[in-house]
Amino acid sequence: MGLLVVALAITGGCFGQTRGDRVVVATAARGATESGEPLTSFTTRQGWTVKLQKAKLALGPIYFFENKPTAWYKRLLSINKAYAHAGGNELKGAVLLEVLEQYPVDLLASTPTDTGVVPALGGLAQAVELELHPVGQVAPGAPESAYALLGKETIYLEGQADKEGQTVRFAGRLSIPDVGTKRIVPNIHAELDLAGATAESGRLVLSVLVDQVLANVRFDTLTQEKDGVYALDDEGAQAHTALLLGLRSRYSYSAAWARSVERGE
Repeated sequence: MGLLVVALAITGGCFGQTRGDRVVVATAARGATESGEPLTSFTTRQGWTVKLQKAKLALGPIYFFENKPTAWYKRLLSINKAYAHAGGNELKGAVLLEVLEQYPVDLLASTPTDTGVVPALGGLAQAVELELHPVGQVAPGAPESAYALLGKETIYLEGQADKEGQTVRFAGRLSIPDVGTKRIVPNIHAELDLAGATAESGRLVLSVLVDQVLANVRFDTLTQEKDGVYALDDEGAQAHTALLLGLRSRYSYSAAWARSVERGE
């Protein structure tokens, strides 16, 4: 795995709570469901039972901020209306921890994907912000071969969805359009005490809640079919739009400390 380069951003002013000493934090990312159902078979909000065979996401950079998520109207009034990358400011507070590379996360793996052991500032991280770019547009954190399934896109999904006797086999690679800050997912709620953290005390795990990503996807709107498999990159389909909206939703992600790396513990 390539060297993880981390530059800990410390803002000049003191926003929000008092920050503590430097600490070291082991980080990781994984796939999960909000409902607690297994990723191999779960039911979405639209009533589809989804069985995934393959699922991989290019994830990162990731930033952990000291301030709570900001209301939308405050973000609109902020002078930081748009930004090329995350950084501390009066709304978000200081960056307490950041992972600056992109990692290919196997969302079906039984153990989380390591995203590096990084320096951080002790304190309470109350918001997470992540970026979702196509492969090749951000410094990689893993060998080139680990990204093969993704091609040059951001996410790959393959599986089957069933509802009321209808079965839709699907597969495809997608990326969020590069428009404004659409590839940035801000304001993910967190409550992570980094004070006194060490690499031995557990890992800080970011979970991608796949059932929330697919919550509003209507698989029967897919129309581009080949050999019985429908393409997810069908830009005219509701399923394509709903999937991208799910990827960009802050409710599709969560972060927590995990002492065990095994799924479900």
